Amino acid sequence: MGPCGPGEEQYFTGNYPAAGYCRPSSGSSGSSSCSCSCLGTSGTFHGDWTPCSVSCGHGIQSRRGIRFDSCGSSHNLNPETRPCNQQPCPVNGVWSAWGQFTPCGKSCGGGIQVRFRSCDHPSPSNGGLSCIGDSLQTASCNSQQCQVNGGWGTWGQFTPCGKSCGGGIQVRFRSCDHPPPSNGGLPCYGNSLQTASCNNKVCPQQVTLTNPISIETTTRPPSVNHRSYLIKKLKRGSLNK
Repeated sequence: MGPCGPGEEQYFTGNYPAAGYCRPSSGSSGSSSCSCSCLGTSGTFHGDWTPCSVSCGHGIQSRRGIRFDSCGSSHNLNPETRPCNQQPCPVNGVWSAWGQFTPCGKSCGGGIQVRFRSCDHPSPSNGGLSCIGDSLQTASCNSQQCQVNGGWGTWGQFTPCGKSCGGGIQVRFRSCDHPPPSNGGLPCYGNSLQTASCNNKVCPQQVTLTNPISIETTTRPPSVNHRSYLIKKLKRGSLNK
């Protein structure tokens, strides 16, 4: 490069003084141009790489370049690229939709049913976070009271016999209260009363013998001989003899 004029200094455009031009020196005013002679050298100057296009998952960065010839002329080079941040990105887990509830654990009286979801839409990978929350959900079901069918209690004691002889009847009872029917349950099946015969032995007979003269009464059954004797006297009409 040839010398610059008064108040000018040489300025080179690259790391190596391959080409340059004259500009006003520090402290001078105005500007002028000077003709520079070729130094007979050439070179290429590259700028800095741009930031990577992504933080993970196959990014790209680029830089521009300028080529200088020996006489100071320049032209832009095509941008240069290179891959960056090629590591896979972390993937945080996401819950799937809830599944169907399971059948209720009870038909009445308060049961529990459950449903599930999975942390797989997508699943966590490459150091990503797991899903936050529960994978299981419960709900109450069939909370209405259960029907209770009636059940018989034990039989009570028989009542005293209605007769002391000649065949009587005695009764006993039971109740439909073990448990009683409730909430639409069925009543007990069968009878609440039971009968039994009692004192079936023959009652003693009462014999009364009368005639115009005397009356002979006994509350005990006469013996066979005495009965025959009485019958014979009745036939003869001589019971008082």
